[in-house]
Amino acid sequence: MNFHLQNGLPDDFAYAASVKIPYRAEFSRDGEGLVNGLLEQPVNGERHQYVSAILKRPVRLAAGFALETSFDHFGAPLIVLAEEVRSLPNGWLQYGLHYEAVLFQDGINLWRLEIQPDGTQKAVSLCKAKMPFEAGRWTKLTLRATRQGLEARAGDLVAQCECPLPETVWAGFTACEGINHFRSFAVWQDET
Repeated sequence: MNFHLQNGLPDDFAYAASVKIPYRAEFSRDGEGLVNGLLEQPVNGERHQYVSAILKRPVRLAAGFALETSFDHFGAPLIVLAEEVRSLPNGWLQYGLHYEAVLFQDGINLWRLEIQPDGTQKAVSLCKAKMPFEAGRWTKLTLRATRQGLEARAGDLVAQCECPLPETVWAGFTACEGINHFRSFAVWQDET
């Protein structure tokens, strides 16, 4: 499935967020696709909107994902895979245990975000691969997810980790930190 984002977020997606985000924001359209914006008031010291969208149907692993993205000055556009998505009483969707493959100006980070018994979120670093990425340049971030782990790539950089994953995950993309742009998102079965 290939999703071109020039005309807005396709109906196949729903907005969601991690436990740490006390609001929901939607993507805006820019000349080539989707972009996040600035918050009217900072939240936890952050001025840039956190915006995340996931497919409404889970994806069976092994699968591949590709995100065509860029960021202004600094940023953290990412592919998100969630083992669980909860519906809150107000109708908002919230990630339970989830994983992030994050592209940023210094490389690719892989994270496991765990919900703690007290309802907070703990971030566990799975991999930090270093290589500079230029702000304002479109980059293709790919992620291969199997039941045994994750492998992310951008340019010549590879970030990988072993971690057990379920048979299916909820998949999407997130604008986190800075202004992030998104031109396309793709998902395919990957039986190699």
